[in-house]
Amino acid sequence: MDKFIVICNSIVRVGTTLAKRAGHEGLFAREAIEILLYKNGFFLEERSLADVIAELGRLGYNYPKPTVANTPESLTKTFLSRHGRPGIFRYHQKIPAHEYYKTST
Repeated sequence: MDKFIVICNSIVRVGTTLAKRAGHEGLFAREAIEILLYKNGFFLEERSLADVIAELGRLGYNYPKPTVANTPESLTKTFLSRHGRPGIFRYHQKIPAHEYYKTST
C-alpha cells in the first residue's frame, strides 16, 4: 500500500488532497499543517520541511513534497517564521496558536 501512495503522490497534480487513512478528513496541505500541527504545538520548536512531511505522514496525511514545501512558506505571512537558507529552512511559530486564533476571529 505504501508503494501505491508513493506512486499516486508522484502523479497527482500539486495542490490536491491525496491518499488518506480511513476515517480521516480530506484536508488540503495548508489545512492539515494548520489544524493538525500548528494548533497542537508542533512548531513550538523549529522544524524542518522533512519534520513536517514525516509528521503529516505519521498522522496519515500524504501529500506531494512540492505541495508541502510551498505551504509553510505561505504560512510565514500569518503565524510561522522561517529561518535558514534555501534547502535548509526551519519553521517556528511567530505567535502561539491560542493568541493567533484570539486575534483572527
